[in-house]
Amino acid sequence: FAPSNASDLGNEHLDALQFAKNVNHPGLWLRSAASLLRASRAVISQAQGEQGAALFGKADTGVQAVMLAAMSVEAALKAALVKRAPVPVGNGKLPQELKCHDLAKLADRLSFTGADQDERDALRDGREYIEAVGRYPTPTDATHAPVSSVTSVLRLFEAYARLYSRLVRKIGVAPEFLEWRADAVPGTQGAWDG
Repeated sequence: FAPSNASDLGNEHLDALQFAKNVNHPGLWLRSAASLLRASRAVISQAQGEQGAALFGKADTGVQAVMLAAMSVEAALKAALVKRAPVPVGNGKLPQELKCHDLAKLADRLSFTGADQDERDALRDGREYIEAVGRYPTPTDATHAPVSSVTSVLRLFEAYARLYSRLVRKIGVAPEFLEWRADAVPGTQGAWDG
């Protein structure tokens, strides 16, 4: 079985069987996760290059970098879920359980927890970065603003990078999903070391 290339924009339609195989292929979820984290890293690197060593505030591109990093962890959590047990796919639609953006709920389903307070905050606040803070000028619900004690965009990014690395190790994948980790973001404290 060779999964269809998710980046092939010309392939707009899949038959239901191929769609179900793709949904339940952890490698495809991890490929997306790795790409999202690389994109997050690129945003941070670009911002640091433009603004020197001091990283931008919450109103700048930092929240978009955090959103991409949170989305990366979301995809890695889903890779772990489908590796543990394939999800039923009907009618060629993504199952509801995989539409969830709540990182804490996804992690709970895997008995996966943050190793430190920054990681726990990142899991708890990930949904808000994915659904609202990284996309809109305000949370989508006044009662759901992120409450993270992590005030540094770079520290929050590093927490997501560590979570991603731990998930990749938990899933047990081929080294190509880890190769990019050697390219540290300037100014980070070894987030790429796992």
